[in-house]
Amino acid sequence: MKKINGLLSSLLLTALSLNLSFAEKIREVTIEGISNKKALENALMIALMLNCEIDQDVIYFMRKHYDYPDLSSGYQRTSVPIGIKGELNGIRIREIHAEEDPGQYKPDRGIVNFNRSGIPLVEIVTEPDIKSPEEARNFLKELIRVLQYSGGARGEGTMR
Repeated sequence: MKKINGLLSSLLLTALSLNLSFAEKIREVTIEGISNKKALENALMIALMLNCEIDQDVIYFMRKHYDYPDLSSGYQRTSVPIGIKGELNGIRIREIHAEEDPGQYKPDRGIVNFNRSGIPLVEIVTEPDIKSPEEARNFLKELIRVLQYSGGARGEGTMR
């Protein structure tokens, strides 16, 4: 575990050296109370592990408005992309960003579970490169390995 933590620290330091103001951006977002520092560090580490370019612009959060039962506030807080143009197993990663989990809607039962509501998560958006179910399975297996190695995965509900 020491080796993994050392690698993750090294990745974070590499990212911070690429853009020295990134640490300040994380601090500012944390002070504003929009997200937490660990969630943004996880998003950054995952972006680096997926060979993404780290966005050099200011990190800020937007309100994504939509009307759905699992979103009691009527909007979801979503960051601008933190990492862009990545790749894993030949599948292009369009972007990685942080957002809050809205909740879990079960339309077949007509219920909404708000236990996860507001918890930070990392969303990974791919390009439409997956051509078969087998390719999708292989990509997801490798992605799960990357997420487990990063230490940023939270267990149940990690992959949806």
